[in-house]
Order: sequence, then structure tokens, then C-alpha cells
Amino acid sequence: MPSYEDIAGVLVALDLAVFQEQSDGSLRAAIPVPRWFQDLCPASAGSALRMGEALPFLQNFLIDARAFWTTGKIGRLRSGSWTEMDPAGEEIALEATALLYSGQRVLLVERSLERLEERQVLLQKGREGLLEIERLRRLGEALRLSQGEAQAWLNAVPDLVFRVTRNGVYRDFEGTEAVHSGGTTQTAKTIDQVLPSNLISEFMLQVRLALESGKTQFFEYQSGSDWQPKEMEARVAVCGKDEVLVIVRDVTERKRAEAELGERLERIKSSRDDLLLILNQLRLGTALTDEERCVFLSQTAQQMFGIREDEVFGKTWKESNLFRDEDLTRLLSMAQQPQSARSRVPIRWERHDGRQYWMEVDLQDDPSNPKRKVFFFYDVSEVHDLRRLLDEKAQFENLVGKSKPMQQVYRLIQDLAIVDSTVLIEGETGTGKELVARGIYARSHRHKGSFVAVNCAGLTESLVASQLFGHRRWAFTGAVADSPGLFEAANGGVLFLDEIGDIPLSVQTSLLRVLQEREITRLGETKPRKVDVRVISATHRNLAEEVERDNFRADLLYRIRVARIQIPPLRERLEDIPLLVSRFLGDFRATTGKPVEEVSTETLARLLEYPWPGNVRELRSAIEFAVIRCRGSVIRLDDLPPELKQVRSLGTKVAMPSDLQQLSEKEQVLAALKRASGNRTLAAKLLGVSRATFYRRLSALKPSPE
Repeated sequence: MPSYEDIAGVLVALDLAVFQEQSDGSLRAAIPVPRWFQDLCPASAGSALRMGEALPFLQNFLIDARAFWTTGKIGRLRSGSWTEMDPAGEEIALEATALLYSGQRVLLVERSLERLEERQVLLQKGREGLLEIERLRRLGEALRLSQGEAQAWLNAVPDLVFRVTRNGVYRDFEGTEAVHSGGTTQTAKTIDQVLPSNLISEFMLQVRLALESGKTQFFEYQSGSDWQPKEMEARVAVCGKDEVLVIVRDVTERKRAEAELGERLERIKSSRDDLLLILNQLRLGTALTDEERCVFLSQTAQQMFGIREDEVFGKTWKESNLFRDEDLTRLLSMAQQPQSARSRVPIRWERHDGRQYWMEVDLQDDPSNPKRKVFFFYDVSEVHDLRRLLDEKAQFENLVGKSKPMQQVYRLIQDLAIVDSTVLIEGETGTGKELVARGIYARSHRHKGSFVAVNCAGLTESLVASQLFGHRRWAFTGAVADSPGLFEAANGGVLFLDEIGDIPLSVQTSLLRVLQEREITRLGETKPRKVDVRVISATHRNLAEEVERDNFRADLLYRIRVARIQIPPLRERLEDIPLLVSRFLGDFRATTGKPVEEVSTETLARLLEYPWPGNVRELRSAIEFAVIRCRGSVIRLDDLPPELKQVRSLGTKVAMPSDLQQLSEKEQVLAALKRASGNRTLAAKLLGVSRATFYRRLSALKPSPE
């Protein structure tokens, strides 16, 4: 009959932590506590075990275990598998079993497998797992039984258990040296009479290693016939001075389950790799969060953000510092919405190397767990860059428009910015002449100097010379101090003379001298002063006609008109109206705080029909009026100023752009279509004809059937 020490030796070899509850509710170790359990719970090496802080999961399980023990029913209660971190930082899987037999309360704690991956294999193997739990229960209950009862429990364990001495003498637990082999009984005193010859050397090697090191040895081998081999696992543990305990287990089913699970895991890994490859090819970044903490970041997302997955793994979005505060606020707010109400969130990300990404983030719930969120990052940087390029083409130094006349204006600004000649800007009121002047100034070498703008029509005739050239103290009544003029104020920069046609003839002579000699003389002084000023002039008048009427000096005209820019009226560039409207809406949203996003199709058509005598300035005022009146996000006809509502009754015909007037009728139709990007209604407006007339001309261009 096996002794108590024999049973304890078996449990030690099985690497179990076995505890018995005392009358005071504490737990005491029934056998030496395994080293791995002492590492997890150092207090377990003492006489009484308190594990509330070290192993909180096990402490919670004890509440259920004590309730189970209180029932008085013989049986077992399993905790299920859980994981703990050992001192080395490795994750290990544990499982506890509460046993009740003959009034004894026993707690078994087993290390399921040394690695989490092996624990996952164990959870898959069904039948082998059930046999393992039954073995643990029987061994646990054998602790406090009589010798006969202990032997019965031990026989029920599905493992072969025997002892071997250093010299190879074999003993089983019946106290004899009989061993069953092939259905017959034979007497064997040495290990070579029990085991196949090909296993003896390996067995004895492990026996020597166990006795010399004092540590349990493990090894695997095959037995059985060639056509039906069995996978066996042997554990060799020291149980005396020169004796070891050997436990042999049939692990064929486990190996088969492991192989099958390995194949499945490999297929899953292959499918995962294929999916990631497809996602990376699509330039789609993905991330997975569990309770707002990142648990996965795809390779594409890592490349986008310029970080590694381990830099954000387990962190919240705020802790990872991936998003700007305003972007993060919008993302978290969107995550709180029902999935049907969510939309993509645009964000901007600047990497540590200075590269910027524009992304759209789509948030989806994990189908298997709604608390988990899947983030899809769409890289729209290329689209954003294209939009920016289009905007840059449609905008130039605060001028808005992509029509052909405006493109010509942009080219002239670039050409004139690199020279220092005087420039005359001609155009109707409200076309943006000062913006053109500022564009030349901003792109010239004088951009660090001053830009002084003066409306000549607003200058007092009696003081215009003083205002332009300055004066000396007491040069006239009220001149109580020396004062520089506008030319001196603009020294080193640009002086913009708007509406120069309104300057009195008496001042035109002095202005001509300044332009010729590049020096001014203050009123009340005789000594001239040198100035370095570029003069840019503008007028809405026809100065050539003013010269004929003797209202403007011809020599001054030729001096200020070395270079000229003609600004087209708005009615000659109707295709720029949508761009201007979008720009003005953005400005007024910022200043008024009203969420007006666009104009209706009807309203845009009305804006295209209006002749705009006040040009861009009038359009800006009309949009501001409409934004103030608008009650929603879209401007309607009723929001427009009164003069635009009555546009149909004005009977004003929009003039055809001058560059189209020189073309043939066929060329006009094709050019208008191209300029209007295929919009026939807008093309008809550009030509100043009705849609019916335009369609008739377009039909005439199509070849007739033979």
C-alpha cells in the first residue's frame, strides 16, 4: 500500500499547489508549495496563507468555494482558467479546484501550462481536459483518506506511476515488482525488463539528471505498434535519496489536438496576413480599441502616424497623443453616437518628421463586442493637395477667379512684380483694383517696405499737395509743425494712388516732376528730398478721353501708364461667381457665426443672371445681406437683396466677354462650353443668349446624317 509520503510525492511530481482550509478560515499547505506558486504569492511559504492582495482572483474564488464546502456535498468546484504575471513578466495560466471529501476542505491550484499559447491549446482539447480534471479531483481527495481508499483513488488516475532507483531497480505501488505487459504478468526487478530496449538509455539518463539536479525532468517518446503509435510523456521527480518517481501519461489525443489546432491557427494567421496585405495595398489604416485603449494598429496606420504599435498599445487615445485636442474631441463625440448616425471625421496629423497627413476617420462597432471600436483611417492627403492646388489656381493674392481673363491678370501681376515700373490699373468700380496693386507689392522686392493707399477722390483740393508731398511749419494757416507727405511715408515701398483721374490739374504737374526726378519738395521749402517709391495708379475713368477734354495731362498719363492692367468686370467672368460666393460665405460664417454653407441652385442661377454694375464689391454686399437674412444653412431666393429678386424685370442683357466677341459663332459656342465646364446654362449666360438660342447653335454644330 502506498504511504502518505508516496501520495505527497505524486502530487509534488504533478506540480500542484495543495492547501487545506483550517478552522480559522486560513489555508495551510498540505504538501511543499511549488516554486512557481511561491513566486506568485510569497506568503504561501508560511504556515497560513492570506492571498487577498497577491491573487485577488483566487481570493474571489474562495468565496464561492466556501459556499460550496458549506453544502456538505462530496464533489468539486472549478474556478475556470485565469492568468497572472510572474516576476519575470511572463503571463501564465492557472486553474483552481475546490474538493470536499469526508469533511476535508481541499484547494488545488494547478499551472495549466507554462505559456499562454499552451493554455490555449489545452482549452481546445475537450476529452483530454475532462480526464485531466478527473485525475486532479481523485488525487486531491486521496490526501486524507485511508491507505485502502487512497490506493483506490490512485488506481483511478489515468497515468502509469512507478518508482526507479539509481541502479535501475523497478517498484510499483503494490509493494511488489510485478508489472503488467501485453496482458500477462511477469516479475521484473530492473527497468530493462519492463521497458523496450530503445527507451532504457533515455529513461536512465533522465533518472540520473533528476537525482543530480534535484529537479523534475520531462521527456517524450513513442510506443505501441508501427501502424498505431502512441505519444507518451514521462515526468521523472526525486522522491528519495537514490530513488525517483516516474509518471507516464498517454498524450496522443493531446498531440493530435495540438496539431489540429496548430493547423487551424496557421490558417487563421494566413487569412489575417492576407487581410492585412489587402488593407495595406488599399492604403487603409485600421485600429482596434477595447474600452478606449488601443489593442491593434495596422502597418498602414503605423506608417501614416510614423509610430510603432508598441508605442500606443494599451494606451488611451489621449495618452498616445495621436490627435490634436479638437480632433480627439470630435472623434470621442462621434463614438458616442449610434452607428447609424455616425459620419466620417476629418482630421489633420503632422508627423515628427514634419510630413502632414489629412485623414478621414470612420468609426464602427466591433460586431462581436459593441464596446470595442474599429477605426478606419482613410488617407485623403492627395485629394486635399489637389483641392489646395485648385484653390491656389482659383485664388491669387486674395483675388478669386479661374476664368481666362483672371488668369491673364495673374500672369501680368507676376510679370510686373519683378520690375519697378509705374503701373496703371484700369477697371470699373468694385472690380478689385487695390487687390491687384497689393498683389504686385506682395510679390515684389518692396514687400518689406510700406504699402500706402490713398483715394485721390477723397483728397481736399486745397490741401492735396500738402498731403502728397508734405509741408513745412507755418507753410499755410494751421500748419503748426513739419509734416511728411504720403510719398515720404511710402519711401522704400509702394504708393497706391486710387482714382488718380480725380487729382486736380494744379497737382498733376508736381506729381509728374516727382515721377521724373524721384524727389519731392515740401510746401514751404525749396530744397528737394529724394524718395524711393514705386507708384501704382488706378482709375475707373477712360484717361485718354479725359486728356482730350483737357481734364488730365497727357504727359502724366504716359508717365503712369508705362505698364497697364485691365481688370474685367464681373459680368465678363460669370464662371467665377460660384468661387466668389464660396469665399464670401466662408468669410461671413467666421464673422457672424451663422452656419450658412451654400446657396440653392435657384439662387445661384439668379446670381448668374444679374448684370452686377457694382461688380465684386456689390456681390460681396449681396451675400452678406443674404447671410444676415438666412434662417438655415442654405441661402434661398427670398434671402437676396430686393434688386436681385427683380432681376428678370430689368431686361438687362449680359454682355459677351470681349475675348469671345472676336471668335466665330462656332468657336464662341465651344469656348463658352469649355469655360463653363460643360454647363450649358452657364455657357448661354457667358454668350449673353437664351438657353434655347444656345441649344439651337449647339445643334447646328452636329454633323447631319448621310
